Formats: sequence, C-alpha cells, structure tokens
Amino acid sequence: MKFRFSDIFVFFLLVAFLPFANVVIATQGTGYIIGEDRRISEIDLKSGAITRQSKPLGNVGGIANIAINPDGNKLYIASDRSINGKAFSPIVVINLGDDDFKQMSTFYTEPRFDLENDPLLKEPLQNMAFRVAVSPDGTELFVLDAAGPTSKPTAVVDAKTGHLKYRTRIGVGLDDLVSPDNQILVEMWPEAQLQRNNKVIDVKAGITVSNIRLSKRLYKKEFENAPNFQPPWTKLDSYFIYLWNAKKQLFVYQRSTGEKVNEIALKELLNCGPDSRFARLPENNTLIALTARCTNEQDIVVIIDVVKASVVKRINVPKVVSNIVIKNSKSH
Repeated sequence: MKFRFSDIFVFFLLVAFLPFANVVIATQGTGYIIGEDRRISEIDLKSGAITRQSKPLGNVGGIANIAINPDGNKLYIASDRSINGKAFSPIVVINLGDDDFKQMSTFYTEPRFDLENDPLLKEPLQNMAFRVAVSPDGTELFVLDAAGPTSKPTAVVDAKTGHLKYRTRIGVGLDDLVSPDNQILVEMWPEAQLQRNNKVIDVKAGITVSNIRLSKRLYKKEFENAPNFQPPWTKLDSYFIYLWNAKKQLFVYQRSTGEKVNEIALKELLNCGPDSRFARLPENNTLIALTARCTNEQDIVVIIDVVKASVVKRINVPKVVSNIVIKNSKSH
C-alpha cells in the first residue's frame, strides 16, 4: 500500500499528538508595498531608500492584500472592489524582475456552478478577491473570493495559468503552515486574554489540521499551555510570532519550548495604527517589518525587534494601502 505525504502527516498528528507550528513568509533585503496612488514601491530595507516605483496600475481596484512567490520574482495583488467605478481584475500578477514592474497576467477565479440557479450569488461578485496566499512551492494560489458558493469560499488556482483547479471551504491565511504537497493546512494560535463586548475572554492555545483538497477539518485540539511551536517535518530556529488583530497585540514564543518571550502592544510601541500582517527578516530572526499609518499624511514601514520590543528602523513611505512583502521569502 502506498501512502501520500499528507496521509502520513495526519496520522502522525492524530496518534502522537505532536506539537504544532506556524509559517510566516519573508526575508531580508528588498520590500514591496502598494501606495494609495496604485504605484508599487520597492524599498531597500537596509538604507530605507525607495529604489523603484511603478506607474499607476490601471486595472487594480481596492487592494485586499499582496503576496510574493518563493522565488521572489512575482507579486500577486488581490483586489476586492472597484475604484471610482472603473473596471479591474481581482488577481493581478506583476513581474518583479522587470524594470517597469510589467503586468504578466490578470485573471478571475471563475465559478464552477450555475449562477442562474444559485440565488445567493450575483455575477458581478466574480470581480472580488479578498485574500491571496501562495503555496510553499509557488505553483498554486489560495484565493478567498466572492465567485464561489458560500460553502466553498476559497479558490485553489494554478499560479502560472490562472486556471481554477478546485474550490474548498478551508481558508488559507497568509501565515498558515501548508504541507510540501499543498494538501494539508495547519492553523495554530497561542493562549491569550481578549476583550470582546466589554468581557474578558480566555483563549486557549490550539491547533487545527485540515485537508485542503478534501475540504475537510481532520483534527482540532486545545492546550492549557502550548508544548512547542515546531512543525513535525523540520525544526525551525525562528521565533513563533502571532499577532492578535483585534488588539494589535504581538505574542512572541520560543518554538522549541512554547515559552513566551514577549508580548508587545504595537499601537503603544509605534504610536501609529499598525497593519495586521507582517513579514520576517530571517537573516536576523528577531526582526519583523510591517506597514503603519501614523497621521492622515504620513505612513511608515517599521522594522521591529520582537525580543527587545524596540523599533529598529522607521521608513517614511507614500500613503500605503497594502501589507509589505519581502523578496526571496523563505518558509519559517
């Protein structure tokens, strides 16, 4: 009998109850953001200089998020609405190796169902993509969009052709861990105290394991204290970092022991409104980068040392509407 990697992985988790981990994408060197004027800016993170800018992107609507492929040569832009009623494509692919940031392709995540017989959907909703994430090998995109039925909101798309391979109910976040065969998704989170509706809620650490292709959750477990944050197929030296979006709280843990290293209130640290998505600088595994809005006129890219809870660099940038991604990103 032959076993796929995904079968062995799930069996390993279910039987052994092994600890869990996260993957966050980024590397050091060159970052990319998109401004309110729809220009892509390339930033040298060492000097803080903007080294290149594109012309305004003509067919990009409201920026939901941007993602970069593992080779660092393609930028994927997800658009979720039109700007001033102009036509746009929900996914735009940019060649980062081209001096002028040439648009390589645009595509829609076409539905696999009959629009006329589905009362919950209208055809214009095909023009909206809320999130795009790239698979570990760069061959597939996971697109949360409005084209499919509510029961299967994620489109798995061929990254080269834009062809819809299948739809799934499993959402793939930008920081989730996807197995090397692109089949298994691991989501995890640390313990925390959150305030909702004027009530303090204690959240336990937890893990869920899902089969993306089968559109099925396979496993869920909560812990009083997370044993560690290492994936079963490798050991990582980087810290496990988790950002609770509601409170803009950044939690930092030792991967091997599950010990909390730091808890950082980003708004207080930056005196700005931080984005909820960050990128790592793995050549120094204590550093992350994110965008933040400080005033109505000024935005920044900020580099933070998560162990020292200190700002290493603040880079003034044009008014930004995207997260930051960093070239030649590695799994971590």
